[in-house]
Amino acid sequence: MKILLILLSLILLVGCDKQEVATKPPPQVEITTPLVQDTELFNQYVGHVEATVQVDVQAQVEGELLETFFTEGQEVKKGDLIFTIDKRPFEAQLKKAEGALAESIANLRYAEDVVKRNTKLAKEDYVSKLQYDQYITNVLMSKAAIIQNKADIESAKINISYCNIHAPTDGITGVINIDEGNLITNAEATPLVTLMKISPVYTYFSIPQKDLPHVMELHKKKPLKVIAILNEDYTFEGELDLIDNQVDQKTGSIWLRGIFPNEERMLWPGEYVNIHLLLGLEKDAILLPNQAISLGEKGKYVFIIDEDNVAELRYVETGDIVGDLTLIKKGIEPGEQVVTKGQINLAPKMSVTTKKRKKSAK
Repeated sequence: MKILLILLSLILLVGCDKQEVATKPPPQVEITTPLVQDTELFNQYVGHVEATVQVDVQAQVEGELLETFFTEGQEVKKGDLIFTIDKRPFEAQLKKAEGALAESIANLRYAEDVVKRNTKLAKEDYVSKLQYDQYITNVLMSKAAIIQNKADIESAKINISYCNIHAPTDGITGVINIDEGNLITNAEATPLVTLMKISPVYTYFSIPQKDLPHVMELHKKKPLKVIAILNEDYTFEGELDLIDNQVDQKTGSIWLRGIFPNEERMLWPGEYVNIHLLLGLEKDAILLPNQAISLGEKGKYVFIIDEDNVAELRYVETGDIVGDLTLIKKGIEPGEQVVTKGQINLAPKMSVTTKKRKKSAK
């Protein structure tokens, strides 16, 4: 009986072992073929927008602010009347200066007449030399007074012209800092309003000094294109127009500036934008999705799936990242099947089942 029980136990154990030895199916991976196309190469930075011209409009004379001829945020043209200041005090100064001039002209005529009548008498010693010299001095003083009076008149006219404040440039008006009826003084530090010219507009961005030699070399041949991307939705094309004249020793970076037409006024001073500085065109570039590339001890690599669905580890040399794609300089040929998902479970010479990547590389 004991022998029979032992035999039954052995049979059961053998049956269990056969069930456990069932082979696992090969892992499934997602694959794609490289995208081959002409590709613009660029470096990516973060920049900010600034007006090409910013003017703080200040009053040049004291007086009451009488009237404002625009609304805040309005676009004005160069030469537009934007403020008026009470000019009556300066008109009074003008009349006073004109009256002083008339008096000085009359004094000159009288002084010249005195000199004329006393010239012969002075030669005959009927008038003392000292007295005659005084007559000459009176003529010179009258002429000097006339020059001063004319200057006073010109100054009064200039002050009157300053009472009409015109826009010094095309631009968008900001907040009005002084309301009508307030007295403007020469000590006023706050501008009446600030004008921003934003068509064209600048974008400033800094690049590390290691990028500078290549950028300068390309920029000498022709102006480089600059792309500004706002909120990942709006793209604007401009041109690099300035490389600053020194590298910041503290940060090891240097400022560059792009200029954009901004005719639709979509770029606004103070905004942050993503900058793509275009460096050239790569003909027939080989591109792979970024997630296809892994990093190992010996460098970057991908998994290739051959015709027999066997995985091969391939080290690659990469170039620029273009959006969600990476440029492959060496290691991949067009048409090869590259794993984009599931490579974490792979090893060289492992058999797999494949699934085409739903979204093709673009």
